[in-house]
Amino acid sequence: NYNLNRDYAKAQTTEMRSMLGLINRWDPIIYADLHVTDGAQFEHDVSVTLEPVYSGSAELRTAGLALRTLLMQRLTDQGSRPLPFYPSFIDYDNPASGFDAGVAQPRFSTGYMPLRNRFGVLVETHSWKDYKTRVRVTRNTIIDLIEATAAQGQAWLKLAQQADSHAGEIAGASVPLAYAAQGEGHLVDFRGYAYTRTPSAISGALATRYDESKPQIWKIPLRDDVQPSLSVAAPGAGYIVPAAHAQWMAERLEVHAI
Repeated sequence: NYNLNRDYAKAQTTEMRSMLGLINRWDPIIYADLHVTDGAQFEHDVSVTLEPVYSGSAELRTAGLALRTLLMQRLTDQGSRPLPFYPSFIDYDNPASGFDAGVAQPRFSTGYMPLRNRFGVLVETHSWKDYKTRVRVTRNTIIDLIEATAAQGQAWLKLAQQADSHAGEIAGASVPLAYAAQGEGHLVDFRGYAYTRTPSAISGALATRYDESKPQIWKIPLRDDVQPSLSVAAPGAGYIVPAAHAQWMAERLEVHAI
């Protein structure tokens, strides 16, 4: 009953502890997590989301946004239709509800790596595309990331090391723990298909059915003004761990190289 994709912070599994050991030893400036997403049917073949963009130090956010913009352009030039946000509807199965941008929780790689002041990249190809398309776009994304890192990795590393230094100075400061999209958002052109929403013969609930013979531009809202939704004041000196929890807490901190 474990999910390796959601075990980065808790590190309950042997596999994740081994992965974190690898991260501790290599300390990569960028970490790419490759997936295939299901859900709605649309023309876009890949989404690439990364942090820091909405979270982390201001300097790393600026670099992350520039990297995301670069990836969007390169993938477009390579024949893809990329998205800079995760294409999951606010109301499941209802395209008209639109999308929320956000920051992943630290149980995910893209929420965990930014807490280490490193880049986490989530690559999601689309399960409705054929295998050849998914392999091609994944390959292109990885090559694009490698080339960008070769060109800019040293500059990123300096920013990351500066953020590491500043992390030792947060005593008493406000620290965001969670983020949420704010406001009404703005309309975006999304390349979908004609669809109907009619009751399911099985459940009676509304079901969405797509017609891939009829490409259609949807004008739907995207909320991408992402701000902290929960913040706490960092302690002035540290934490006191009750003796009963000291052993497992020490083991967990060691796994994360804290």
